[in-house]
Amino acid sequence: MVLFIKNILLLVLPILGLITVSCSSGNSSTADPNTQVQTKLKGISQSFLNTYSAGTHVSALPILAQCGGKPPVYVYNGTMSYDDPRKITESSIFQIGSITKSFISVVLLQLAAESTYSYNLDQPIGQWLTNIPTSWQSITTRQLMHMVSGIPSYTTDQSFMQTYVYDMPYAYHDLEFFALSQANKSVLFAPGENYDYSNTNYTLMGMLIESITSRSVYQEVENRIILPLGLEHTYFPDYLPELVVNPEDLVSGYFTRESVIDNVRFWTLSPMNSAGGVISNINDVNTYVYNLYNPGKLLNQEQLQQLESLVSLKTGQAVGFLSESNPLGFGLGVFAAYIESQQFYTYTGETLGFKFTYYYNPQNKNMVVYTANAGGGVSESYNTAYSLLGIDIMAYLESNCN
Repeated sequence: MVLFIKNILLLVLPILGLITVSCSSGNSSTADPNTQVQTKLKGISQSFLNTYSAGTHVSALPILAQCGGKPPVYVYNGTMSYDDPRKITESSIFQIGSITKSFISVVLLQLAAESTYSYNLDQPIGQWLTNIPTSWQSITTRQLMHMVSGIPSYTTDQSFMQTYVYDMPYAYHDLEFFALSQANKSVLFAPGENYDYSNTNYTLMGMLIESITSRSVYQEVENRIILPLGLEHTYFPDYLPELVVNPEDLVSGYFTRESVIDNVRFWTLSPMNSAGGVISNINDVNTYVYNLYNPGKLLNQEQLQQLESLVSLKTGQAVGFLSESNPLGFGLGVFAAYIESQQFYTYTGETLGFKFTYYYNPQNKNMVVYTANAGGGVSESYNTAYSLLGIDIMAYLESNCN
């Protein structure tokens, strides 16, 4: 989470410009603008790969850019792994990490609106989850969604992560195992009194979905989001990814620890679960994000307003529109950032071997989606350069889309 905050803070700094932005009219060139953008995206991607491949084994960086409601322009640049010359394609699958969290919020917002279930976001979760610690029982779903529960994140428990994730990369553990791994820990603050990013919150929300519906969270996400949106390259495995996807389509992902680079391509996804286990590609995530922030297929207007209700990352208290003095907010599984008098939505999902990012401007519907197949343990230089890619492409769109 600290890394993501550093990344997002780059948004409020002056745009340094990895892209040379031309504000002249389209009449200055007779070239197809889509071809120009595609060439630009390809160059940006290849430059990044040339710079960081040797040190991290990153081998792929597909990028999608979209002006408003126009068809997106995208490049699938790179190879399936550091030592596999096969080119990535639209069928190539990456891990999207914590972008998964908004999938979980959508399901729960839908459940709260259905008369079939006597459920709402402001009920104590103890009404549905009877095996959780007493100190968690009065916490509401909305507090879990907003990251104001005070429940510690299992991903910051390094002893737990070493034993049950790094040293057991092919093991299966269920939602309850990860959620209740922190049951003996004190809450960090009284629920609602502050903000702290916790993956345990969204693992508990996965358990909550299963308790409410008597169906798996994986099935609910598929039935309510993946199938209705026609996301043909999106999957939500509860265990090994090759059990649900053709192994040939899985891009290798690289995790650096103690100067050793591990390929996590076939590692279990059960530690990511409802906090970050969805796998996909840039085109499907583009479709998902557009429908997430535009009412109709996933949420109605009232549900969307709830999704976009923000708490301050500084205080955990509700905020309306963000400002220069309070530039970062967290909604129901979504981040917002204030940039040059506008409010953008953005998220970088990170797993051990991948980073996956989107930026979306709800005012003009410009969007950037991109991903890279090296995640945990990379250098600060890599992280900064990766973040600046999206910021600068978004700046290009803001200046040139019409």
